[in-house]
Amino acid sequence: MAIRKTEAIVLRSRDFRETSLIVSFYTRDFGKINGLVKGIRTRNKKYTSYLQPFTYNEIVFYDKVHGGLCTVSQCDLKDFFPVIREDLQKTAYASYLLELVNETSPEQDKNIDLFNLLLTSLRLFSFEDIKKITHIFEIRLLKLLGLMPVITRCASCNGAIKEKTKFSPMLGGLLCAECFLKDNKAFEVLKGAAASMYHISKVGYEQALRLKVSEGIEQNLNKILRMFLDFHLDKSLKSLEFIRKISEHMTYENL
Repeated sequence: MAIRKTEAIVLRSRDFRETSLIVSFYTRDFGKINGLVKGIRTRNKKYTSYLQPFTYNEIVFYDKVHGGLCTVSQCDLKDFFPVIREDLQKTAYASYLLELVNETSPEQDKNIDLFNLLLTSLRLFSFEDIKKITHIFEIRLLKLLGLMPVITRCASCNGAIKEKTKFSPMLGGLLCAECFLKDNKAFEVLKGAAASMYHISKVGYEQALRLKVSEGIEQNLNKILRMFLDFHLDKSLKSLEFIRKISEHMTYENL
């Protein structure tokens, strides 16, 4: 059995029998892996906390030997992200990033850029606008996965986008006025929302954070990304319901 060592972010964990955990990690060097951590629940609670979602660790594991699971023999904590854990809204959005990565990443498909994107986003959650970070993450994730929607021309006829435009998740991007009828579920898009997506997909993370958008554009951008990701995932994410409930609670408290 080969012994591997890598940096890893915990995506999720669940109990296995009475003493162990099965943990999904996104690793720097091996992509997503599922590992069995034996006996961890009988140890000091401090060690169990190392395997909570969005902890950042250095792990040592053996290649698959237990029904498709790796065996994780060592886990050294690098960052617990306490600022995220102390804030329910930050926790909800961090959970969404993890669920997106888990649902879109095949096992052992190495993608260092995706690992770095996830780690950078979690670090920035401590002191930046979490909604802006989430949009940047979504757009850059789509680009890394080769799923970026067509936003510089018509996704149907390949023609130029002039004045009015709509977005079609089914056809994979913007539609020119001549192609609106090809998808009756397509919805109107503000020019600034499409321009923001293009900008974020092309520049570095630091430059993307400096981008200023109006509330209307932010809402339109959120609709584009939500509808597009929902179409491709073909399932509802539990973390989105968590975000919705937190947002409703915060709105109620501010009344």
